[in-house]
Amino acid sequence: VEKNIRNAVWKIKTIMIKIIRNLLSSKECVDMSKEMFDLDAKGMTNEHRVINCAAVYNPPQTHSAMYKYKFQIQDAVGKKLHGTYSYGRLYRHGNILEKHTDREASEYGVSVTTGIGGDYQWPFYIDGTEVNLEIGDAVIYKGTELEHWREENKNNWYTVSLFFFVDADGEYKHLKDDEERNIVWKIKTIMIKIIRNLLS
Repeated sequence: VEKNIRNAVWKIKTIMIKIIRNLLSSKECVDMSKEMFDLDAKGMTNEHRVINCAAVYNPPQTHSAMYKYKFQIQDAVGKKLHGTYSYGRLYRHGNILEKHTDREASEYGVSVTTGIGGDYQWPFYIDGTEVNLEIGDAVIYKGTELEHWREENKNNWYTVSLFFFVDADGEYKHLKDDEERNIVWKIKTIMIKIIRNLLS
């Protein structure tokens, strides 16, 4: 019985955690990683969940890629999906992503490594499963149900593009395009930029 339970749990995990190797091309990764550095240099990033880590809600190139690869991701999870929002992160040396689950609009998360400033293979942990990604690789996970985290980043920097979706026929389908949060984030970004300009 115990063996059957373990097998059943692993089967659920393999359904909820899927890796797609080389989802993004090398050029796409370079462009999306550069976009994060450019937005950070322009003061158009925020900090969310990770201190001293530049974050951007719906960065243009990442957001475009989310819709470009939507059907490939749908095929991987076996469900029709609605895109909700995208996210870019520029992690710095020493950053730690604490263990957490995501909000409802992040029912299905897709994390893509777009750039690595160093040689350290920085694992992404999902419900205790260690996931190692090369540049261009993606992992799909049930963000609202599975705790996920990263331990200390030992690289100089590390860029990640994130795509988020909800089941088009599920309980969160009304969150398509994440419009309410989109407005809040834009206001927050403008306010932070104004404050930074006043202090500079």
